[in-house]
Formats: sequence, C-alpha cells, structure tokens
Amino acid sequence: MINKEDRFIDGEKLKANPFKVPEGYFDTFASGLMDRLPERETVEVTLRPRLHHRMLRRVLYAAACLCLAVCGAAVYWSNSPQGGAASPDTSSSQAATADSYVDQVADYTMMDNSDIYGYLSSNDQ
Repeated sequence: MINKEDRFIDGEKLKANPFKVPEGYFDTFASGLMDRLPERETVEVTLRPRLHHRMLRRVLYAAACLCLAVCGAAVYWSNSPQGGAASPDTSSSQAATADSYVDQVADYTMMDNSDIYGYLSSNDQ
C-alpha cells in the first residue's frame, strides 16, 4: 500500500535536479577568483635554530647520557657480589637454591632417588 508521502517522494519533480549552473561558469571560475584576491608580496623566511636551543639540546643529550651511565652503574653494583668473598649466609642460600633446582629437575624428569643412584653408578664403571 503506497501512502501519500511515498507518492510525493517518488514524484518526477524530485528526480530532476533543481539547481543549475550557467554554461561555462567553471571555465573562468579559477581565473576570476585569482583576479579578485589582493596581491601579496612573497617573503622568504629561513628558519635556523637559535643558539640557546642548540646549546639546550646538547645539555639534554649530556644529561641523558649521564643518567644512563648512573643507572647502569647502579644495576651493575647491585648485581655484583660485595667484596668478592661470599659470606656464610650467602653460600648457604646458594646451596639451598641449587638444591631446589635439582628438586625441580627431578620432578620434571620424574626421576626418584633409585633412578639417580643407578645413573650415577653406571657412569662410574
């Protein structure tokens, strides 16, 4: 069922374009627009960074390098052992850590003590 509004929308009058441009309008449009614009003189501008901008950039680069060096040294010294000799507390914690790794490997490979003893005794012969 077509109502009154649908007939109005589908009418022939709406299919035709109501807007018309005079013939040859766009042929002379660009030149006419350029003629109406005011004349401006062109000025060539060269941009150079100012001296204090260049100096500030160098100072920032130096500060970044210094910060990187300080952070790297802090990481290095925090990971290195102090004094070269391990304290008794450190050696016992390292042994406990090594034992935990052995336990983890044994659990992963599903080996029990008899398998480990058998493997070690077969290597001695």
